[in-house]
Amino acid sequence: MKQETHPASLSPAQAYQTLIPALFTEWAPRVADAAGIQTGQCVLDVACGTGFLTREIHHSTGPTGHVTGLGLGLNPDMLAVASSQNNAIEWKKGDAEDLPFPDDYFDAADVLRKPFCLRDDEQLMQLFEQAGIDNLVITQQTGHAHVPDIDTLIDAELVGWMPMNGIAISASQAQNIRQAAKTQLGDYINENGQVRFAMPALIVTGNNTLNH
Repeated sequence: MKQETHPASLSPAQAYQTLIPALFTEWAPRVADAAGIQTGQCVLDVACGTGFLTREIHHSTGPTGHVTGLGLGLNPDMLAVASSQNNAIEWKKGDAEDLPFPDDYFDAADVLRKPFCLRDDEQLMQLFEQAGIDNLVITQQTGHAHVPDIDTLIDAELVGWMPMNGIAISASQAQNIRQAAKTQLGDYINENGQVRFAMPALIVTGNNTLNH
């Protein structure tokens, strides 16, 4: 009989990781494909978190490639969780505005810093143009989240994301949030207790011409 791990026994990064496959299983191969990742390439994943996309990139580059996941320091344990999933990837902590690598070191890079705040394609275009990115293409795609149950979704926030962002709440507040979430999100829970909802996103591709 499989023993389940209670959320309270998980670190915030581990609790956060329990939700990631449900949200991004569809998106990781799409992003890797959009970036044109090829076998043998050297690729950087900026803001790698617990490394879900990084592992997909590593799969795309194959054994002759080299992949680096750069954690930005929100929670040091996120890199620990990432490395526990795949130790063939180079995991580093760093600053996205001061990368600890020489120019032209990578063939491709993925950057995902604020995935739920950038939904205006015109603002995105301006942001990347200001960063020196050329040949920009923005496409909108829709994926779907497949969360096994509502408590997994809630625990990822209460035990994972909120503590990682320094948000502390009382047990009574957590219980109130849990009850309210189950009520408000009821329309997304199917007859099997699984949570399903659409996840539209903008994918931006381009070339860095700033240093050339």
